[in-house]
Amino acid sequence: MVPTGDQIGLLERITRLIGESRDFRETVDNIVALVKNEMHTDACSLYLYDEEQNQLILVATEGLTSDSIGKVRMKPSEGLTGLVFESRTPLVIQDADKHPRFLYFPVTKEERFRTFLGVPLISRRNPIGVLVVQDSGKRSYTTQELQLFNTIAGQVAGVVVNARLLRELSMGSLTLEKETVHQSRMLHGTPATPGIAMGPAIVIAGTEELHYVMEERSEDIETEGELFEKALSNAKTEVERLQVRVQQQLGEDDAAIFNIHLMMLEDQGFAQKVDEMINTGFTALYAVKTIVAGYMKSFEKIDDPYLRDRVVDIEDVGRRLSALLSGTTTGEALRIDESGILVSRLITPSDAANLSTQMVKGVATTGGGHTSHAIILARSIGIPCVVGIEELLDIIHPGDFLIVDGNTGNVFVNPDEDIINEYNRLMKDYNQHVVELVKEKDLPAVTLDGHKVGLFANVGLLSDLKLTNFYGADGIGLYRTELPFLARNVLPEEDEQYRIYRKMVEGTGGKPVTIRTLDVGADKNIPYLDLTAEENPFLGWRSIRMCLERADIFKTQLRAIMRSARHGVVRILIPMISSMEEIYRVKDLIRESTKELEKSGTPHNPNVPVGIMVEVPSAAQLAGILAREVDFFAIGTNDLTQYTLAVDRNNRKVAHLYDPMNPAILNLIYMTTKAARDAGIPVAVCGEIASLPIWTPLLVGLGVTDLSMNAASIPFVKRALRLIKYEDCHRAARRALKAKTSAEVRRILSRFEQMIATKVYFTPGETDMVQ
Repeated sequence: MVPTGDQIGLLERITRLIGESRDFRETVDNIVALVKNEMHTDACSLYLYDEEQNQLILVATEGLTSDSIGKVRMKPSEGLTGLVFESRTPLVIQDADKHPRFLYFPVTKEERFRTFLGVPLISRRNPIGVLVVQDSGKRSYTTQELQLFNTIAGQVAGVVVNARLLRELSMGSLTLEKETVHQSRMLHGTPATPGIAMGPAIVIAGTEELHYVMEERSEDIETEGELFEKALSNAKTEVERLQVRVQQQLGEDDAAIFNIHLMMLEDQGFAQKVDEMINTGFTALYAVKTIVAGYMKSFEKIDDPYLRDRVVDIEDVGRRLSALLSGTTTGEALRIDESGILVSRLITPSDAANLSTQMVKGVATTGGGHTSHAIILARSIGIPCVVGIEELLDIIHPGDFLIVDGNTGNVFVNPDEDIINEYNRLMKDYNQHVVELVKEKDLPAVTLDGHKVGLFANVGLLSDLKLTNFYGADGIGLYRTELPFLARNVLPEEDEQYRIYRKMVEGTGGKPVTIRTLDVGADKNIPYLDLTAEENPFLGWRSIRMCLERADIFKTQLRAIMRSARHGVVRILIPMISSMEEIYRVKDLIRESTKELEKSGTPHNPNVPVGIMVEVPSAAQLAGILAREVDFFAIGTNDLTQYTLAVDRNNRKVAHLYDPMNPAILNLIYMTTKAARDAGIPVAVCGEIASLPIWTPLLVGLGVTDLSMNAASIPFVKRALRLIKYEDCHRAARRALKAKTSAEVRRILSRFEQMIATKVYFTPGETDMVQ
């Protein structure tokens, strides 16, 4: 949602107050007075959290008695304000004095207020206080009012953080030197779309319509059901209209991004869950919020960043339905009327489809990943993007001059003239670099001495095909099939899977497609499969282990894959193999599936090559035996590293120990590639390291024949490959296998890094490449 003119005016007045106020006291006093007046409430109060005392302290109010400032204190476990702080969620309560968490302070004289609205002040994902407004009568707030209030709370949080007030909460001495809003800063996030952009910040504070939907019941179940059915129908019409527009502007592949939206809107399981909540007395709006939130929660737990990024699509659908049910505008309403850099919590595919390169020069967000569909659309449009900047909305103000570097992930806020001049030069160089890479797209991926390496793309949806073809991939090295299972409440039938796989195979234009069978469990839970909670889910009933026990699910997918193999070059990839017994059982089920297709007379290809993922240490140890039973290997270095080093890379306390250059990992990779070479089968690496040019010489030297990565990385890996010699890679790998530490391995690769950076080949010195 784009703020209205009145709302933007209010935000600008608050920003101006922050800049003009002489100290903290004047700032917060002015803010609560302005909010009270503009939101037409009877009281506005600001509470800040004192970590040392573990108390929320009233620091400013307009409407409560002035004597209560500094005297009203409560623990986070106390009062309605404490409930907002603890839950980190906005809270609207009518008849507040009847709520079990209501805590009365006589000094405030707040007994006359009946309606309570509190919004947490969040900074870097941590609560630091609460902004509260109160009304003497029963009041219902609109979605727009709630969104505006949250935006204001975000600005107040930024003031508090910048001033480091949490260390000065000794009441009576709360002073603050005047802050310079437009200070020069450099922020860092994840580069999502390459390119460089400059311009003023257009701040669209996080649109969280679903977040503000409060629990509400209705006795008119029939009407609520009709409202939901109408919203579903209208949402589908809107998405189809949006899809047609994107297809006309960007092509069919980009338009396919909205297939997952339609899939969810047409999913009977989703509709049934919402209907069940409506039938128990909840409003359609609250039912949609609850069910969509459950879907989002499941996706957010997924370890695979590609699949985790699909949560934005689910939120987009939820926002659209919520807007239709509440009578507000939908996600299609995003319009930018000024030229600059869009700054927001995240952008959804619906938002991205409405972006104009004439107005939006770049994008910076706190959320979203580089494989989210919104970013893929932005990439197709040609808008540089940086995502994952946690402190973004705390620091950037409307009008700040920004430089967004989508190549490095850096965002400069109000940079000095030297930085601006340097980036003007870099923009010119980058544009020339892009031209060179495009020219090299069709060049072979070979080393200077003629060694060929296959460069493939990792994909998960049909919409990924455009980038795969654009960046010159040799085919699909890893097609993740989980999304159709995750996005539904019932198993996709064989014909449905076949149609999806066929489109993927035909979309590559005859290039090979490696289809990985269902890899769920642990972080990729599917409710209808009854994957019960486990203490150690990553070591539990998941992936091929689940498929072998649920042979009906596995065989359905195998049949669909073999049917699609009539339309192109297809390979089957089995994940998480850890023993020979599993391979024998997989091959039995493939034979059974083939016979079933033959018996029914269904056209298929019975001779689809079968390979395995080497992602657990036992598979690497058994590689010599396994290689005799399969047609190819694919090394999943992310999981192999995690399992070998016993490190959860998502755990901040131990993430620094996650290091694929650990000599133990290199030896497992070599063990696998040697077994593959002896058996005469190809071996790919499809983990994260495949996309990093610094790894290219080492992987090639270790005997890896193919690399599979996100499509956008292919030109950079190809460039690195064409600047080195296989002979040098082989010698470096032999040296690396003798290394005792990761640091030694990095030193060995440093000479290659220099060659790749300078684009000049030279023979690595013997001190680096001793045999």
